[in-house]
Amino acid sequence: MADSKYKVQEFVAHSTRVNCLSFGPKSNQVLATGGEDCKVNIWRVGNVSNIWTLGQNKSPIECLCFDADEQCVVSGTTNGSLKVFDLNVGKLARNLGSHPVGITSVQYHPYGEFIVSCSVDCTMKVWDVREKNCIQTYNGHTKEITCVRFSPDGKWVASAAKDGQMQFWDLIAGKLVNSIKLTPVYVRTFEFSPADFTVAAATSMRTVRFW
Repeated sequence: MADSKYKVQEFVAHSTRVNCLSFGPKSNQVLATGGEDCKVNIWRVGNVSNIWTLGQNKSPIECLCFDADEQCVVSGTTNGSLKVFDLNVGKLARNLGSHPVGITSVQYHPYGEFIVSCSVDCTMKVWDVREKNCIQTYNGHTKEITCVRFSPDGKWVASAAKDGQMQFWDLIAGKLVNSIKLTPVYVRTFEFSPADFTVAAATSMRTVRFW
């Protein structure tokens, strides 16, 4: 069938390539996009005009996430910077520091004021948003980390990397509690089920695996 029968909306989101996007988890009506033009654009679903253009980054946007209440959006970039934007006023709220090289994935904690980020530098970091500093660094991987996620209850933080491993950490204790080895494939991205501790992962071999 023709593509037009399925397409709901199409619009030009950036002046250059769009690298990432994220839906607001509360209303599912707010969308953030990040591009090679170093900008984050905020959209209301159904409108072709953006609400905010957040242009304080100096390198391309690689990943985005909202907080649970859609009050802010977080951007990670190719130069390793991590920024939090206040969506009530459309301005930069906090610089959280950085990784020495590009950030590949970010997520906001489901209940607390914490953000997890990962990088090409093989590290995963947890940040305190209010204190604006890194409170934990995890060094379990030997190659670029591709994706990080908090568990639905917020007690664990998980990571996947090009070394073929998925690792699950106790957030409070900072200790590794479980790991899965997938060599020679690796996980590109994964998600926890919101209802239980099932994990779905997309791999480099064009497969989806469940645990």
